[in-house]
Amino acid sequence: MLKQSMKNTKNYATMQSPVIQAIANEMYRLESAMEAGFRVVRLSQQYIVAKKQIPNKDYPSVILWIKGFALREQDAKQGVIGHFALITYKKIGERYTLFATKMDVPAKEHPQRALVIRGNPNWSHPVLRAVRKGKRYPTAEAAQAELALLHEHYPNVTIPTPGALYMMIYCADRPARERMVKHILTIHPDEAKGGYAIDIKENPRKSRPALRHETPPAGAPKGKFTAKVAFTRARKGKKT
Repeated sequence: MLKQSMKNTKNYATMQSPVIQAIANEMYRLESAMEAGFRVVRLSQQYIVAKKQIPNKDYPSVILWIKGFALREQDAKQGVIGHFALITYKKIGERYTLFATKMDVPAKEHPQRALVIRGNPNWSHPVLRAVRKGKRYPTAEAAQAELALLHEHYPNVTIPTPGALYMMIYCADRPARERMVKHILTIHPDEAKGGYAIDIKENPRKSRPALRHETPPAGAPKGKFTAKVAFTRARKGKKT
């Protein structure tokens, strides 16, 4: 599993970086293997690296996750926005260049992924995950913006109101026919910790009151329309 080793001074590599572009396109022309190896080692000092590496002092390499690297059309369906790459060097003619080889790693192990909007919301949505973890918001407006985002992503299964959001959430742990569950998300001030929180709970369906059935008087006509007229007159004290 290629999880990341993170430090505050480092970021993930990206194809927007001129250095990464030069590596991906094999543009470097360096005089010696030593210089090329130095460049590889320097990458591990500049960017967040994968925890799983290939140790080889004689032939340096580094595994990075690179945003925007080697993307395919089908990647968007999984929210993939980058790939892991093994970076090392090779000789071209009398010079040396750095190059990157894409590594096939399951999307769930990528450190960053785009949000994939599906037909029904589930607990994997970042806003819902944050709410379940008890995230605090500095202002009521900030919390309201989160609810507005959920409504924008799922307009067909949400009803927005000031300070609350009514929402249908897909719950995979329920029986097959009961997995779309009504919930209500409510903003409230957190007096203990400060700021605002969003409370989420199931919104039980209210049962409708049973219809009152009255028995028509004896001798009422049997026809549907005439029976209705007779029954109405009988209640008003009139004769049929």
